[in-house]
Amino acid sequence: MWTRIERKWLDALFSATLGIDATIQIDFWIQFSDAAPSELRWGLRATTWVLTLMAVFATGRPFHWLRLERGAELMSRWNMSRWYLVRQLVMTLKVVACFEYLGRADVRQELGAAP
Repeated sequence: MWTRIERKWLDALFSATLGIDATIQIDFWIQFSDAAPSELRWGLRATTWVLTLMAVFATGRPFHWLRLERGAELMSRWNMSRWYLVRQLVMTLKVVACFEYLGRADVRQELGAAP
């Protein structure tokens, strides 16, 4: 299971990825832990650690200390990195962030999707 600090890091990364202030719902973590393949679970954990610590080298601060706008800007820059691995880390984060966000009942209702 994820530690409290890892969840805080991931909240910040998801928020920057989606461009909104988002807190990951606990029921998503239960479903994700049960349904996601172990490679994706471990890959997301590695992604969380690497991107959070990369922010220290880029800005002097860990990712979760950055304002939303600065985090989104940094995420956008990493998305266009010349290094494939960095782009893949961002893509992994985007995919899981979208699963979480679009799985929310309030978001699905707002979009007119079936519950």
